[in-house]
Order: sequence, then structure tokens, then C-alpha cells
Amino acid sequence: MSIRAKIVGLVLAIAVAEAALMGTIAFTGVHHLSRPAGELRGIGQAVADARGVGGALARASDPDRVFLPEDGRAAERFSADMDEVQRRFDGCVASMCHGHGTGPPLATLRIADDLKSIRERGLRAIAARGPGRPIPLREWNAVVGAPSRDIAIRSDRMSNAVMVRAREIDEAAKDEERRSVRLVILSTVASVLATIGLCFVVARGIARPIENLAAQSRRISAGDLGARAAEEGPHEVRALAGSFNRMIDQLAAHRARLEEDYRRAARLAGVGLFAEAVAHDLSNPLTSVVLNAEVLAEAVPKEDARRGVAEDILRETRRCHKIASELRAVSREGGEIEKVPCSIGAVVNDAVRITGPGCDSRKIRVVAETGPEPASGGCSCAPVQILQVLINLIESAEGEEVRVRVRLRERLLAVEVEGRGRRDLGLRWEVTRRIVERHGGTIEIEGPVARVVLPRKDDGRSC
Repeated sequence: MSIRAKIVGLVLAIAVAEAALMGTIAFTGVHHLSRPAGELRGIGQAVADARGVGGALARASDPDRVFLPEDGRAAERFSADMDEVQRRFDGCVASMCHGHGTGPPLATLRIADDLKSIRERGLRAIAARGPGRPIPLREWNAVVGAPSRDIAIRSDRMSNAVMVRAREIDEAAKDEERRSVRLVILSTVASVLATIGLCFVVARGIARPIENLAAQSRRISAGDLGARAAEEGPHEVRALAGSFNRMIDQLAAHRARLEEDYRRAARLAGVGLFAEAVAHDLSNPLTSVVLNAEVLAEAVPKEDARRGVAEDILRETRRCHKIASELRAVSREGGEIEKVPCSIGAVVNDAVRITGPGCDSRKIRVVAETGPEPASGGCSCAPVQILQVLINLIESAEGEEVRVRVRLRERLLAVEVEGRGRRDLGLRWEVTRRIVERHGGTIEIEGPVARVVLPRKDDGRSC
């Protein structure tokens, strides 16, 4: 899983958990507070109705309101006022008995009986008063006024009892509110702790591979190219570790090549010093041999058959002397070699001719496949040195037949020496490689085939 996916998943998990927790808390709080709120509304209405009972009784028991004016409708007005008293009383009866033992229920039953009695006795008192007679205040106060005041007092007591219930409900609501607050605090703390835990887990999963990568980098900076980063963790970190390991593999391979080049350069330096010493020691006797060969060739008449042998000795001795001189030049670091345009086909033919007697004695047939000019190709080189390279490669080949082929490759020229096997040239191999590289070319060994690749004379890279 990628780092982005992990972070998005973490945020979504926290958000969903927090939303679910807050929704549960809100639902619980609303559920526990909605019932007390409804009951409080009912109690408020009941208290208002209870207090209204007293006011309505005061109006109904007022003799002036009932008997004045003298229009014969006193009983009607009194009944209407008592209906209002009964309506208000009925409105508060349902809430009067909620959680208060037996007091309020019994009180409401007594008040209901007393209201009925006040209605009946008041109507009899109104009916007993004849036309033109004075208002019976004393009798009215006894049958209506005093009982009404007593009911008003009891209604106030019932209101106070209901208010006790209201205070209990209010305290319960406050307790529920405090519980909800505590639950919110606890849930918030739990969410924070869970978030920290999840972040720690995710951060550890991301940081551990990166720390491992940093540790391997420190090992590599100390020179240990065997260190490798563990390819674990998120997708991006695994990709980074993989790229890091591939980079280290490339560095290790490059260092191995550099070390090999250094060892080869050291060997070549040793070979160069040795070759220079050998060439220096051979120069003086070769000079003497060349002079004696010249004298011998001049002393033999041209028509004498031995004249050709003497000329061959002179020619080969001069070639050996030139090889020694050029070998000294090659062995010196930065030494220049004399390059001239030449036909590689001619050089190949010379190499085949020179190695012919030796190969014949080993029962090896050497075949040159140079092709016609200019297909045989040309290059700018030191012919004697390239000739020595080809002689070394032909002499190292094994088998009944050795083929020397010239191939053209766009701006490159390749000479292949193919047999059935190849002997170790020893010191001559290092000399051969150095000569080819000094000409800007390469030498490759692929099984029984030795391939020398040189720039052609029309190439800007021509040596």
C-alpha cells in the first residue's frame, strides 16, 4: 500500500470513528433529555392551570359578579365561571400525580368533590334568593367563598408539590448533561489516543524502511558496497530501496571495472618497463646484425641463388630492429607512434607469409581472406606494429586451419583470426593489447576467434 493510501485510510478511519462516536453521544443525550423536557413542559402547564384554578374560583365566588346586575342570569354566570374552574382543574390533574406518592392524587379527588359541592350549593343559594331580596352575603360566603378559598390554598400546595418534581427533573437533566460532557471528553481523549497510536503505527511503517535506507547509505559512504537496503514498507519506499540497490550494484560493478583497469594498467606499466629494457638490450646487437646482413647481401652476386636468402635475412633483421625501436616508443607513457596510411590486406598477407614456415612445421594451414582492394580496407597505423599484432594472434591459434578475415563495419575495420583454439600468449598478449589500444582500437577474444577492430583511415577518430 502506498504512503498516500495509508494516510487517506488513516484520516478516513479517524473521521468515521469520531463521527460514529459523536452521533452515538448526541443520540443518547437527545433521547435522555427529550422525555424530561416534555415532562417539564407538562408540569409548567399544570402549574399554570393550578394557579389559574385559584383565580377562576375567586371570580366565581365574587357575589357582585354573580348577583349584579339584577338581570336574572346569576345562575348562568356562576355556572360559566365554575366551568372555567373545572377546565383549568382538569388540565392540571394529569400532572399532579407524577412521582409524588399518594398526596396529590387524593388531594385532586377531594378538590373535585369540593368543586362539585360548591357548584351545587352555589346554585341552590342563587335559586333561594327571591326577586328584590338583598344579596345573601353571609350565606354565600359560607357555601361558596370559604370553600373556594380553601381550594385555592390546596391548589397552591399542589403546585408546590409539582414544582418539587420539576426540580427533580431539572437536576436529572443537569446530571445527564454532565454525563454527556464527560462522555464527550472521554471520547475525545480516546480519539486522540487512538489517532496517536495509528499515526505511530503508520509512521513506524514508513520511517523504519527509510531509517534502514539511511543506515545502508552510511555504510556505503564508509566504502562498504556490499550493503543493501531492505525492500519493504510502502510502495514508494520499496521503489526507492530497489532503485538504491540497483545504483549500488552499478557502483560495485563500476568499481570492479576500475580495479581491473587499475590492475591491467599496473601490469601494462610493468610490461612497458620490461619491454623497454628488452628492446634497449636488443637494439645494439640488432644494429650489428643489420650491418653484417647488408655486407653479406652486397657480397653475394645477384645471379647467385643465395642472394635471395641473404636479402631475406637483411629484410627480417631490419624488421626486428624496427620492432625493437617501436616497442621502446610504445613502452614509454605518452610516447608517439609513427602512423602512415596502409592497406590492411597487405599487412595480413605479410603476416601469413611470415608465419607460414612456423605454421607449416606445426601442420597448420593459414588462409588469408582479404578480398580485392578497396574491399580489403585501409587505415592509418604503424604497419610494423599491426603486423606484429597479427603475427602474435596467428601464432597463438590452434587447429588444422587458421583463417584470417578482413571485415568492414561502416567507419571501422575488423581483422578476425579464427582457429579451433587459442594458446596463452603470456607477455606478448599485454604487448599486443597495448599496441591495439594505442591505435585507438579494441581487441576481443570470443572463443576461438580473436578480433582486432581499428578505425578506418577516413574516420575522424582514425589513429
